[in-house]
Amino acid sequence: MVRRQLYYKCTFLIAICIFIVCLAGLVGCTPSYPAYTPSTPQEQQDTSQLPDSPSNLTGEPVSQQVVSLQWSDNSNNEDGFTVYRDGNIVATIGKNSIIYQDTGLEAGQTYQYAVRAYNEAGESGTCSCIVKTLNPPLNVTINYIGVKFDHDPSELFQGPGDIRLVLVVSDGKQTIEEIIPPGEGSYQLNDYETMELNQRIFHTAAAGDYLKVGIIAYDDDPETLVSDMLQAALPVLGPLLGIPYAGEISAIFSAYEEQTGKPLFENKDDYVGYFEGLWGSDESWGIGQHNAVGTEDFRVWLSIWSDNQPSPIPKPTLLPDVTIQSVDVPAEVEVGRDYTYYVTLRNGESRSVTVTLKIHSSVTGDVSSQSITVPANSIKDVPQTTYFEPAGVRTVTYTILYDSQELDSVSRTVEAEAPEAFSVNFIGWYVDGTKVNATTKDETVTARITLSGGDAGQYQLRIRRDIVWASDETVNELLFSYDGVSDTIVLSFTPPYATGEASTDGYHIDLIKDGYIVWTLTDAYPPRLRVTIT
Repeated sequence: MVRRQLYYKCTFLIAICIFIVCLAGLVGCTPSYPAYTPSTPQEQQDTSQLPDSPSNLTGEPVSQQVVSLQWSDNSNNEDGFTVYRDGNIVATIGKNSIIYQDTGLEAGQTYQYAVRAYNEAGESGTCSCIVKTLNPPLNVTINYIGVKFDHDPSELFQGPGDIRLVLVVSDGKQTIEEIIPPGEGSYQLNDYETMELNQRIFHTAAAGDYLKVGIIAYDDDPETLVSDMLQAALPVLGPLLGIPYAGEISAIFSAYEEQTGKPLFENKDDYVGYFEGLWGSDESWGIGQHNAVGTEDFRVWLSIWSDNQPSPIPKPTLLPDVTIQSVDVPAEVEVGRDYTYYVTLRNGESRSVTVTLKIHSSVTGDVSSQSITVPANSIKDVPQTTYFEPAGVRTVTYTILYDSQELDSVSRTVEAEAPEAFSVNFIGWYVDGTKVNATTKDETVTARITLSGGDAGQYQLRIRRDIVWASDETVNELLFSYDGVSDTIVLSFTPPYATGEASTDGYHIDLIKDGYIVWTLTDAYPPRLRVTIT
């Protein structure tokens, strides 16, 4: 009985639970169907109509080679977007796109971008923008420095100078101002000496619109506290040196003095020289090597580079600006003669320079070597006398050296020829243009001879009265210059005596050079001249 009652109770509870579950199904388990909303024409994917134009195109440089583009998608019927750079298609991307990265660009370049939506009906209107990629990274390295003169040449002690540099480098975004070497150090340099630094003085990941490099070199003088003064002057001097225009150092010094009321260098001998360089982006910021640049007595070797540092250059030499301006040695000479000519030297330095002039012949070897001091900013004619022997063509080389290092060299080709045999030809005696063998003592007679070959130089033509048993008497003479090639010489006289008068036998001619008779008429009459009284 009790077991049956328990069974009925359990069955009742189960029935109630089933009823509750079914009731819940009627309320919460009803199938769900989407609500029907009629479509509007604007929302339909109608590709028979042009898509609406994108808008708000912007571009940002990500790096020197990448630009990121972003725009607003205003259509729902495009098949994709076309990206243009400078009028050329660079990409076609899918629908609903709103970003694109353009790669493979050049640093510091400006590009015109445009984006259009497209579908089978064609392309939409355009949205555009202009973007400039980041400028390239920039580095400035001082490879070498050198000085010409770091002292007054009148000083008794001319030891090495204590050289220091004031540096101001700016690209418009970043500026460095410093004195190197730091602390109390200096670069020990003698006249015309160079020193390797290989020190990077400027770096930027993306250059500005220009690069300005200003360097002042000075000889540090503890007595005048030059470095202390320049360190204190940097707040004023730095901006003057970093201004993006090419100004003369004298103008910068003047501007400094105007602002501070005192000169930058109270002792002018402390100032060695200056370099200033200014390059725009259109000049690639001056990227490359700048060798032996500077003014006054300062020279610097700079490397301006972007990604890859250039290979180091060999250590340069710094030599005075002395050159051979001209050599006027004749191209053709005669063997056995001394020739005097000039070697002209030019000194472009502000102080006198002593050089060695060496002359070398390809035939006879070294000819001469002499020390020559050329005054500052001037030329000097150096006379040379050279004896050319033997015959033939030779190359004569003229070289000037400073401290055993060659400054300049000039070569000339000289042909030395054996002189032509000397020949004298007596043409005759002439009276009033008529050739005669005899004349009267009242008439003027002209003697004519021709010369060819032989030595050039000064000659003397002499007419003598032939006196029997006595020394002959000169009645007329002529000094003349002969070129050693050919010439016709004439000499006139009026015979003072007839033949037979005052022991006169007749008249004849001598040709004299250097005090020696080199030619004379034969003893016969003719060609010697007889003179009658009437």
